Amino acid sequence: MDPEARQQLRRVAARVEAMAELAEPVLAHRAAVAAEADAAAQRLREAAVEVRSDGEHAWTVLPLGPDDEPDLGALLRQRLLPTLGFRESELIQQLHHRVGPLLAEVRNLSGWRRFFAGRRTRDKAHAAARELTQIHDAVRDADLVGRLPGLAEDAGAPSVLVGDALDPRVGLGAHVEPHHGQQRLLPVSELAGAESAVAVLLIALHTEMEFRDAARSACEDIRLAEAREVLAAMPVEAIRDASRERIPIGPLRVGGVTTVLDVHQRLHELEEFPGIGEMSATRIRAAATTLWNTTYDTTPVHVDAVARPAHATALLARLAVWDGVRTSTDPAADLARAEAADRVLRALDPGDEWLAVFCVGERTVDEFEAELAAVAERAAAARVPSVAQVPQDPWMDFLARPAHYYALLSELGFLSEHGGRFEGDVPSDVVDAIRALDLNTMYLEASLRGYQDFAARFALVQERVVIGDEMGLGKTVEALAVLAHLRAQGQTHFLVISPAAVVTNWVREVPLHTRLEVHRLHGEGRRAALEAWRRDGGVAVTSFGTLRWAVHQELPVEQVGCVVVDEAHYIKNPAAKRSRRTADILDRVPRVLLMTGTPLANRIDEFCPRRRGPRRRGTGRRALGSTRRRGPAHGTRPRGCPRRRASRRPGWRG
Repeated sequence: MDPEARQQLRRVAARVEAMAELAEPVLAHRAAVAAEADAAAQRLREAAVEVRSDGEHAWTVLPLGPDDEPDLGALLRQRLLPTLGFRESELIQQLHHRVGPLLAEVRNLSGWRRFFAGRRTRDKAHAAARELTQIHDAVRDADLVGRLPGLAEDAGAPSVLVGDALDPRVGLGAHVEPHHGQQRLLPVSELAGAESAVAVLLIALHTEMEFRDAARSACEDIRLAEAREVLAAMPVEAIRDASRERIPIGPLRVGGVTTVLDVHQRLHELEEFPGIGEMSATRIRAAATTLWNTTYDTTPVHVDAVARPAHATALLARLAVWDGVRTSTDPAADLARAEAADRVLRALDPGDEWLAVFCVGERTVDEFEAELAAVAERAAAARVPSVAQVPQDPWMDFLARPAHYYALLSELGFLSEHGGRFEGDVPSDVVDAIRALDLNTMYLEASLRGYQDFAARFALVQERVVIGDEMGLGKTVEALAVLAHLRAQGQTHFLVISPAAVVTNWVREVPLHTRLEVHRLHGEGRRAALEAWRRDGGVAVTSFGTLRWAVHQELPVEQVGCVVVDEAHYIKNPAAKRSRRTADILDRVPRVLLMTGTPLANRIDEFCPRRRGPRRRGTGRRALGSTRRRGPAHGTRPRGCPRRRASRRPGWRG
């Protein structure tokens, strides 16, 4: 290298070294700001709470107060740093990391070192000189030297008020919940009173779960006893049939083993029987275990109201106690909801003013608020008795409402009810619509058996139906499930029309099985009850006879979301005044639910109450669907009366 080239290289090296000195504080400053922001983000993430719904992560909630403003400022400070392009950032990194080693290599081409450098050293030095020159030219072309001093200036941490935490410039969501969708700040004041509500609900739900477990344990005892009874009646030869292999049964009989229950009780002694080896014992053990599991899993809990054994009495007592403390028809979901709200409350500090809610996926903040509201509503309805109330005679209570007890057993999973047998000959498109409907039980405080759940959803899908179950199967609960669902959907006014003798029963059943207000439009006080119902909504119960008075009092039919007619065979005669009066009401409401134990006696026309005389325009009847015992008869709703089916006897099953 000639002297002029060496002089040029020294000038380039000096300028690049000066550039590196300018880049050093830039990198140090940006690294310090990034470290402070990372630490702030970590503190905020640790304060955030994951809220789950339906077993999935649905929201991330971060309580915020004035103490969090420095951390928010640290996040904003990082985002306010001057933006560097990829090329600029790469050049600054080269100035920081590469210039030092390159300058050390280049020194071998100047001064006394060049006389002692070998060829390999000189080649490396020439390569370093070329790279150093390239860095110099690139920095100069990018005009980066003039910007470097400004990139190292620090204006200090900006001030961010906690109410501006979700300002896009802060970028809080990217640090707390990277995959968030909707986000919003909610005032902590919305949680006023939530702590006491959550405490009450958690106590109630844990109490309920305790008694629920006790009832389940009683069911297990009965199922265990009944399974043992079945296996005790099953000859030992069934072991061979279950295994489908060659199993020596003779040695078992010689040893006194004659039933499958005997085998199950002596599973660990099989090798001691003469003539049974290890392989045969293994096969016998597997077959006996299979028979036991199959029998136990498929044996329903039977309540023998004739023999009334002691274990069944204990079961009914535990079911009654559990039913008396039940707060929810879905305690597991409500418990998860209450525990999630409790986690949010526990994460709050005394000075926190806001909740930053970050939604995951398609969830919304409105749904989060609805979850909190549901906790408060459930807490308001919670019952936490100091002493469990056991009925004096569990059997009398069972015989008075057997459908309710069987619904409790079904909810515990000890009654096998397969949905397919409820469907009858309902068209497949209607069945699909029924299965797609999610029955909202927010206002319902009763358990539904499988066929009751199907009947309620059938009535909601078909809108105008006949429920034709036999006595004791729970028609009233099915109707109340419909009304509770409609109330959860926003409907407020409902009307029940029944014979006078049944009015008291409805007035008792509505508050017993739902959280709906009931108003008795019958007898004394009916005028005040009508005004209260008109004003507050709820379920108005009246009789066929009082309906005439109610109509003259300007019954607000236009507000009614559903009319339930109990003992609907009272209006089968189209010439009767009560039939015509009731039909006038049914014409003007969107949903009709007729209930009767004799849905069809003589002819199919009984499904279509009509007036006598010419049909007035705009007042035609829509045909009514129906349900039979444990399921509907048909689900079509053509105009006029369906005439595809033959008449059947009272109590028909189809």
